[in-house]
Amino acid sequence: MCCIFLTSSVSKVILSEMKSGLIFIIFQLFLQSQSFVLQCDFVLIGNLYMCISTLRESITDNTVTNITGNHAPGKNNNDVNMIFIADQNFLDNFPRGISNFFPNLNFFTLDRSAISILYGDEIDEFPLIETFSVQKSALKKIHNGLFEKTPNIKFIYFDNNQIEEVGHDLFTPLNISQLNKVDFNGNNCIDAHANNTASILTLIEELRTHCVLNEAISTTIATEPTIPEQCEVENIKDAICDLQNDVERLRIKIEHNEIDIYGLNYNNQLLNLRIQNHEKRIRDLELKNAQLEEEQKLIKEEMKKIIEIFKIE
Repeated sequence: MCCIFLTSSVSKVILSEMKSGLIFIIFQLFLQSQSFVLQCDFVLIGNLYMCISTLRESITDNTVTNITGNHAPGKNNNDVNMIFIADQNFLDNFPRGISNFFPNLNFFTLDRSAISILYGDEIDEFPLIETFSVQKSALKKIHNGLFEKTPNIKFIYFDNNQIEEVGHDLFTPLNISQLNKVDFNGNNCIDAHANNTASILTLIEELRTHCVLNEAISTTIATEPTIPEQCEVENIKDAICDLQNDVERLRIKIEHNEIDIYGLNYNNQLLNLRIQNHEKRIRDLELKNAQLEEEQKLIKEEMKKIIEIFKIE
């Protein structure tokens, strides 16, 4: 009876310890599920100092609680002006809280994600943003208000998604004449891009016609961009007016060429970043493969030892 009593007591103690440990584990998992850490490879290219995200684990909450990675010499979080998050197919909510770590972002790129909806306040935390890009993702719907607090934005890329609905007033808060490029190529409801004021206005009308989102439409009439008045051609003034018009057309062509060059450089940088990201993943896979091979060798050696033991017996 004494032995039974001791065994029962020990069992209760063990059971109690197991419950405490299990509760602790569940609590830790709960905390981890409510946030995530953004892992960065920091890269300096010219004036761009960027974080290339290498996050690889599933999350249930989209609030960034920490940033990891080694900065370039003399650089810190305040110097980061671009973030590039790519090949994150598990990421189905737009990440928030990034500005708590990178307050001076000018470029935000999200490539190949599972995000399907962009709500009106998603990028309010990035007032300095000039380029915003969500490409090659599962994006289907964009709500009004997205650009309400981004007055400096110049380049917008939503190409190669699955967009079906866009808020009627998405572009109302912006100075259209300040936009250099808007890209909606390769989507369900629209397949077009624009890189000057006139074509951007046309693109906005196409969005309002073909990509209607059923939500409240503002009664505010968007102010048309200021376009220089063409002088009237009269008698002796003909030559001067024609010359002024030619100069203005030449200025616009030069401006558009500069925009195209900027766009090409930007896309080239993104391509280089993707290549670097894939090269890193290949190195990681090679390292894991080497570790697996080493583990297999150890397992084989252990199996041989076990076989030898059985032979002896």
